[in-house]
Amino acid sequence: LKRGNGIITVHARDLRFDVQITLEELRDDGFDHQNNLVRAALRRFIPDDFFGQDIFIGIDIPLEAGASLGISSSISVGLYRLINALLGRKVTLKQQIMEPVYVETSDLGLLGGTQDQAAAASPWIATFISVGRWPDTDIEYVRIDPTMVKFLNECVCHIFTGPHISSNTHRQARAQLTSRRRLKEVYDLFIGISYKARHALVTGDIPLFIDAVNANTHAQLAFYPGLAGPDIRSVMHLAEQMGALACKICGAGGTGGTVSVVFDSHDATVAFYLVASPMFPTFTFLENRLAA
Repeated sequence: LKRGNGIITVHARDLRFDVQITLEELRDDGFDHQNNLVRAALRRFIPDDFFGQDIFIGIDIPLEAGASLGISSSISVGLYRLINALLGRKVTLKQQIMEPVYVETSDLGLLGGTQDQAAAASPWIATFISVGRWPDTDIEYVRIDPTMVKFLNECVCHIFTGPHISSNTHRQARAQLTSRRRLKEVYDLFIGISYKARHALVTGDIPLFIDAVNANTHAQLAFYPGLAGPDIRSVMHLAEQMGALACKICGAGGTGGTVSVVFDSHDATVAFYLVASPMFPTFTFLENRLAA
């Protein structure tokens, strides 16, 4: 932040978000911000009286939005916190969640919940997020058992197959909910699985965690097979051939997105990477890393 002419410069690896814009352009109702998360966020977050300053922002995220890893939410939450810090304004956790939600839903017209923004705004690694009638969200911070942290850091690999628009998958999946009875059946099923996963994380019960991950994936695919596109299915098939304990489709899945695979040892995880990376040269492979 420095004195200047109201120019905002954002440098990002994702070229869609590598933008330079003036405050006048942000305030111009005819300016196209509808298809750009960063421009829409800046338009909502920067106040009208913020003149005479230049802002330089760097976004250093190795993957692009659409990876089903909460990247869009992390960017919008980060921008909200940064701009308010520059202005010397204190904001509540609820504001850190909901203002970015409004960028994606009200401003960009996308479908989505509040869970990704809640996770991004949370100061803790693991959160158990209870979503009520939209947009009500309650966050419970979960302390993961150290044994589970070690296991997750050594035995999990995430594979980004390509970007996708999760809202499209949301619309298609929601079409399967043809009645309130069907909605309650799906809701009860996934809620039960999530409670099982929470118990496993807290107690360090690795077999229970594996069971919960597999149950979630099977329930997802039974509910809407389109959650796993051809690329994700190819990765899952190879992982299962190589002895994976579980596979988890991240986010909305669909034609791109990310899948996580779980093995019983770090050696087995590395062996999978050495085989899979040349087979899928356009995919990005990421180690799992939880902070201490």
